[in-house]
Amino acid sequence: MSPLSNPSQLIVRNIDLLEVEQLLIFNAFTDNLLTTVCQHAKCITAFTSNFASYQNAQKVCATTSNHTVNHHIGPWYNEAQTFDAALLFFPKSKKEFLFNIENIFAQLKSDGVVYVVGDNKGGVKSLPKLLKEYTVSVDKIDSARHCSLFAISAPKEKQAFEPEDWFSKYSFNVANTELDIYALPGVFSQTELDEGTKLLLETLATEHKTPLSGKILDFGCGAGVISAWLAKNNPKAQVTAVDVSALAVASTQKTLMEQGLDGEVFLSDGLSEITQNYHYIVSNPPFHDGVKTRYDMTEQFLRDAKSHLNSRTNKSHGLYIVANSFLKYPPIIEKTFGQCLCITKTKKFSIYQA
Repeated sequence: MSPLSNPSQLIVRNIDLLEVEQLLIFNAFTDNLLTTVCQHAKCITAFTSNFASYQNAQKVCATTSNHTVNHHIGPWYNEAQTFDAALLFFPKSKKEFLFNIENIFAQLKSDGVVYVVGDNKGGVKSLPKLLKEYTVSVDKIDSARHCSLFAISAPKEKQAFEPEDWFSKYSFNVANTELDIYALPGVFSQTELDEGTKLLLETLATEHKTPLSGKILDFGCGAGVISAWLAKNNPKAQVTAVDVSALAVASTQKTLMEQGLDGEVFLSDGLSEITQNYHYIVSNPPFHDGVKTRYDMTEQFLRDAKSHLNSRTNKSHGLYIVANSFLKYPPIIEKTFGQCLCITKTKKFSIYQA
């Protein structure tokens, strides 16, 4: 169980604000804040779009006696319920914040309030500016440990939340393959094809002149760029995509569906939910968690990947990843796989195969 994050400590300092009948906690950090909140709010609903946070919340609440917490995970909250107050943790994307706040406004009672907490370096101080077009009041409640806490009133006119309106769309063409990508706010590759993934797809096209067959896993699928490209170019292959974010899973599902492409897409914290082996694992693995840089997620993925690959029957089978060239992944790959081939390299990115 993780110690309290700085934003969670600021909430504990103002815990009396959460002493309400119906409380919605929205995208809390992976720590044990719920243990403290359970002693104050009478009925708690914990919603998250992050699978790791969802699993952590269930573990935390399993140790909290005499209190029931309703857990929900998904790209957005859509239950028929209203709340006296909501606690929202400010996300790394400002557009994702607006997506979240409109979702919460649709669930808030007319006299309800939304408390927003976040790291000052993560952009939470921009709240008044972000909400200037909404008919709400925004008041700063407290600040400590480089974090700020705001209170936002319920909007004067309640509007329905329409998730479909929040999908962005763009097109790209790599190796004579044109695709449309659909993405929700906060998802990697939301508005354009990133340079690293483009290099990875170009390299795969060069390395494999004929279509692939067998099972292919896209780890950290984001908006579904890799999954869609693989599915379109390799119709006999079985493509599976996983991500820790329900926003990413929903985006990849829509990207595939809109183009009539097949693929299995589901939530997984790393490879935790993977139960089968694959001929290929292809990834532009993440190394950010919110506003912080974290390498341990990808390092754990690299250590675990080998156990989810079929025994090599073809020299091209195996792991393909793109990474910023400064990241020290080759030693980890070599330790796990015995070798690490750098098959493409630019000033900024490297493509590794194992």
